[in-house]
Amino acid sequence: MMTKAQTVSVQSPPRTYDVPHESRGQLDYPVDAWDLLAFGRSPFRWVHTPPPEDNDRPTFLEVLRLLHLVPEHLDKLYVLRPKSYQAVRHTCPKCQSVGPGRVCKACNMARKNVFEERPWSNTAKFCADWTEKHIKHLQRIVPHDLFERARAALDSLDNDAEVQALHQSANRHVALRGLWHDEPTGLDIPLRGVVSYAPAEGETRDDSLASLHVTRDVSPTQWAGYAHARGHHAVAAFLQDLHGAATGDPRPHHLWVLVEQDEPFVVGRRRASPELLNAGRSLYQDLLGAYARCLATQSWPAFDPNLPGSIDSWSAFHLEPWMTQGDGHSGRFFGVEAAHTLPLAA
Repeated sequence: MMTKAQTVSVQSPPRTYDVPHESRGQLDYPVDAWDLLAFGRSPFRWVHTPPPEDNDRPTFLEVLRLLHLVPEHLDKLYVLRPKSYQAVRHTCPKCQSVGPGRVCKACNMARKNVFEERPWSNTAKFCADWTEKHIKHLQRIVPHDLFERARAALDSLDNDAEVQALHQSANRHVALRGLWHDEPTGLDIPLRGVVSYAPAEGETRDDSLASLHVTRDVSPTQWAGYAHARGHHAVAAFLQDLHGAATGDPRPHHLWVLVEQDEPFVVGRRRASPELLNAGRSLYQDLLGAYARCLATQSWPAFDPNLPGSIDSWSAFHLEPWMTQGDGHSGRFFGVEAAHTLPLAA
């Protein structure tokens, strides 16, 4: 069960909790639902995957979170990289030649500084100096094209009346912490999570929490298959329960605000059914139980059993029914089927 949960901050920066300082596989590492899903796919891979390097280039989702959920952090933590810069050309006023010298040798005239607008280039000294200055101020640099894409997606979100109503009524980017007490092992496992929208009490959607996601296709069938395979229902149930434990305000509904990653940035709205949330809850709790057992034993299973000297160390690869559907093996190879139609010489 979840214990000692609390709200750490509201209107948190976009990268809150992205990369914990603690090491995976240690008891003090705070897991989120995405950690649990990755652990479930392969405990060995998850625990041995090094933390991601700090990428200087923000993602589209990060910039959209910034502009839509917490724009107050824009000037403090981010800076928009210009589309172009003014380059200085040392130009002879007579023959218009350009050169590094102060005097044109052909005309014997002092060169003048002429400013020329050029596309931004990371190799130009002015651009490199500008970048270094903002990195020293711990600001994340948002490329101009990425900012424009995110702003266009923001317009789509702002033009959706339901999303806008949710946005205006909610505390946004709410950071949560808590513990999960695992009965079989006795371990208390740190948890973390961030809720995109938590409508205030008394508002229309105060029985709901909501998550913001960028996706390739918001059409209902496509997104349902993608979201279930990715475990979005488990993430939703995890956040519902962590928020309920932190606030004493359990909420029955979880909503998703979706926006496509490419123009025209189509917006989608989804609601988890009770049975979907229950399935997600069962899944994340099963994963936490398995994770606690791995923590307690410091054993992180790989795909194949470790049985030294035994043939069973090599996982068997069986012929499955789906491999022989249709015309057996030939159904998978054009050449086999096509060759049967060729007449043999008499």
